[in-house]
Amino acid sequence: MTVSAAGRVRVTLAASPAVLGTFPQYKTEGVECLPGSADALLGSDDENLGGYLRTMPFCGA
Repeated sequence: MTVSAAGRVRVTLAASPAVLGTFPQYKTEGVECLPGSADALLGSDDENLGGYLRTMPFCGA
């Protein structure tokens, strides 16, 4: 993902994406990299299982 000086966001998908993780019975609905950290916040709000928030080292510091 890149953002231009004008604020335009561009998402480019990898030809062969890598699976970073799986979370059985949960669907990740939001990902946010924490500033200055390798950690990302992963969030979900599943109607049947409730919500959750966890961190995983998915971002470049």
